[in-house]
Amino acid sequence: MKKYCENSEESIRICDICDMDQIREDIKKEILEELSKLKQNIDLAKESYKKVEKSRLEKVKIVKELEEEILVTEKTQKRREDEVQGKINEEIIRAQKANEEIDSAKKEIDELYVLEKDINQKCKENDEKSELEKAEISRLKEKRTEMLAQVEHLTGKLKGSLPKEQVFGILCEMCKKKVSGEGKVQSESSAGPQSDLDA
Repeated sequence: MKKYCENSEESIRICDICDMDQIREDIKKEILEELSKLKQNIDLAKESYKKVEKSRLEKVKIVKELEEEILVTEKTQKRREDEVQGKINEEIIRAQKANEEIDSAKKEIDELYVLEKDINQKCKENDEKSELEKAEISRLKEKRTEMLAQVEHLTGKLKGSLPKEQVFGILCEMCKKKVSGEGKVQSESSAGPQSDLDA
């Protein structure tokens, strides 16, 4: 079977073997072109992969650094939270102590109020008692004055009606002194008890 070579300017009749060789050459050429394109694509893919891998590694590095920073931040935050919680607990304890002191102070104030009330009541009772005692002292003073006047009156009568010796026998020591003329002295010497009454 004869074929014509299409590559030549003129149609040349060729044999089947040459035709097969030509076909092989064409296929080889196409394969080489495809391989070249494939190699270029592979090179491009490798280059792209290198860029992607480099970018990935950089991102991994950034992520790792961020994770470390987050870990440090978390530790710092935890430490600060512990410090704040410690301060809060201290403030709570102080507040509890302050409340206890306030309650104690309120209790003392209530006790002092009750004590003051009792003292005022006692002072009032003492004032009333003092007024009664003053009235009693005044009454005793008046009674004493009356008794002294009666004694003076009786002494005058006794001096004129009975002998002095007989009168002395029935009188007490104070009256004996008054009858004997020492009544004035006795009155003055009894000023001490009178001053006590005045007090």
